[in-house]
Amino acid sequence: MRKLFRRVSQRNVQRFTENCSKMKYVSAVCFAFMLALAGCSPNQKPILLQDVAWIHGSPDCAENNEPPIQVVQYDASTWILRQNKCVNYEAPFMYLFIGKEKALLMDTGATEDSVAFPLYATVRKLIEDWQLKNKRTVSLVVAHSHSHGDHFAADGQFKDKPNTTLVRLSQEEVTQFFHLTNWPIKDATFDLGDRPLTILPIPGHEAASIAVYDPQTQLLLTGDSFYPGRLYVRDWSAFSSSIKRLSQFCASHPVQWLVGNHIEMKDSVGLDYPTGTTYQPHEPQLPLTVANLNQLSAELDSLENIPTHKRFDTFILEPKPPSEIQIASDAKLTLEIAGYPDFLTVDGEYVWVTNTDVAQKLSSQSNTPVMTVAAPGICGAPVVAFGSLWAVSCTEQNVLRIDTKNGKIIARIPCPVADLQGELSLAAGAGSIWILSDTKGILSRIDPTTNKVVAEISVKANSFCVAFGFDAVWITNTSEGKGSGSVQRIDPQTNTVVSTIPVGPTPRFLAAGENGIWTLNQGDGTVSRIDPSTNTVVATINCQAAGTGGDIATGAGNVWVRAKNGRMLQSINPATNTIYKVYGPLNGSGAVRVAGEHVWVTAHDMNSVWVIGVDSVIR
Repeated sequence: MRKLFRRVSQRNVQRFTENCSKMKYVSAVCFAFMLALAGCSPNQKPILLQDVAWIHGSPDCAENNEPPIQVVQYDASTWILRQNKCVNYEAPFMYLFIGKEKALLMDTGATEDSVAFPLYATVRKLIEDWQLKNKRTVSLVVAHSHSHGDHFAADGQFKDKPNTTLVRLSQEEVTQFFHLTNWPIKDATFDLGDRPLTILPIPGHEAASIAVYDPQTQLLLTGDSFYPGRLYVRDWSAFSSSIKRLSQFCASHPVQWLVGNHIEMKDSVGLDYPTGTTYQPHEPQLPLTVANLNQLSAELDSLENIPTHKRFDTFILEPKPPSEIQIASDAKLTLEIAGYPDFLTVDGEYVWVTNTDVAQKLSSQSNTPVMTVAAPGICGAPVVAFGSLWAVSCTEQNVLRIDTKNGKIIARIPCPVADLQGELSLAAGAGSIWILSDTKGILSRIDPTTNKVVAEISVKANSFCVAFGFDAVWITNTSEGKGSGSVQRIDPQTNTVVSTIPVGPTPRFLAAGENGIWTLNQGDGTVSRIDPSTNTVVATINCQAAGTGGDIATGAGNVWVRAKNGRMLQSINPATNTIYKVYGPLNGSGAVRVAGEHVWVTAHDMNSVWVIGVDSVIR
């Protein structure tokens, strides 16, 4: 059989491999054939990598007959392996290089079980066949492109195996093993024996990410930092620098292809398969080009270190937030409040929360409300100003003015409400209280000295929320049904709209502070940052908070996003426009405000209010 395989032409080998991925051959036959590719001539020329058909899963994994590992021999001493998507949807690629003294396996895949995923047996067979043909013995080094679980799951299969070295995962251990001095600036050489590889630090996707360049094949391995899929960026600055260094490296070295660890895109331009997909029948080719890399590098330069979600033809930039923290573990205090504790407003060191027909005053020093005030039909986000709590009654169609000291209602000011469902907000500034009072587009101004509406300003229709800051009134225009939205700036001196600023789709809640106006765009879950000095959007942060409900606030040096869907609470660092912390688990909708040294968060579906210390947030 070995002689037969040696007589098979490269094109026929490739055709049979493709058939194995497309047809329902018995998996053992395909697997044996792919392993037998090691019998190809030692002088085998590199295959046409861009033409390889990779195994890509099945509509029903119970009927999947593909091998657990697809083995493709690139040249006489280089192999590319792909894990079956029905074994693990990540379907990572692994790379094996053999020199005269050492073999290097980059990554061990996403499955620990040696029966479902026989990686060690597969690699050992490839090495043994190579050793038999070349009449020499090599040791095996197992290293990793980075330390995420879908790239080291099968490490245990190699542990304590003879003539095998397993490189640990931390940046310190990677640096030490490969003698990488001056991380991440300087690269290093790792010689397999007449086959020197270049190891390049490329942190950003993960702190210990590395790339590997092989002059023999002119392949540049880029791990999860660059591949046809979603490029998750955890450290934007480090990632930008790493991609620039890779681009510079390619300018001075012959690079045929850049190859990464996954395929997540479709062969349709700019489209990707959802996370968890186990059947990808329309994949593009695995390798990317230097031109693709240069495109990414140029784009990162133009973004000027502002994390941005953006789609390209062959990959997607995806800023990635930190790991989720359980909010209860960080909370200084958890209050359980019956009813429907929802919107918040700040009153010095206290906060007020709206509840069913009442407003309740809360203290970080008490497990129960310190004051409860009857407020029939209370809805929306209230505001404290002029010694009073100002709140909307959706049932009575008026604005309630409540004394914050004794809880008595001072005035009921007749005023329509733009959103009778209560998803609106009040604002205070320029000696006035501001409320959107008509869905057709009316912003009402209330004089606190007379408790009367003194102006009605025409604004865009479907405007519901208002904030005051930077000597101006700001409102969101949802433009419901049109898939877009805007923010309008109103000059309180003239009661006129002076600017209309396009933002993300369906903006609702907004906040002023931390050097910007911030909108939560319910249509796509992004946050738009407006520079009030130019009235332009200067950053868009993907908070994955699409859907109704939610809230946004500023304070304690952060911007806070409370979401009903996706992530419950996130803090955005306004210095970098990146998500700094993520809190969970998801507990329905609610609100967020910062009062003094505390961040207050409500979950009306859970009857819970959490109080987080600012020192906990910023550490």
